Amino acid sequence: MVVIGSGIIIAIFGPGWWHVSPAGHFLNSVHFWGVEVFYFGLVLHLLAKFFKAAWRDGRWRTWAIGLVTFGVTIFSGITGTLLQQNWDARWNAVQGKDPMSALGLQCVQ
Repeated sequence: MVVIGSGIIIAIFGPGWWHVSPAGHFLNSVHFWGVEVFYFGLVLHLLAKFFKAAWRDGRWRTWAIGLVTFGVTIFSGITGTLLQQNWDARWNAVQGKDPMSALGLQCVQ
């Protein structure tokens, strides 16, 4: 709830707000650390369930849904870094484009 709530608020006010306002900077930091804790917990959960062999007995569909959900969160995390509208976002965009080009997925410019 912290990640979604802070993400909605910083999306409404935009990067001009969170780059200059002390409250915006704080909320951006809360969002960042919330996402870090979320991914840490997600990876920890994945490893724990993997080593407990939780995919047995027909539970592969649950793993497939989890994999799709993980892919969606990774995609949204990557696109979220592009919303900063600064040099970091530009760097992330260039670095993200290069692997796609290497796979033969050309970006139209």
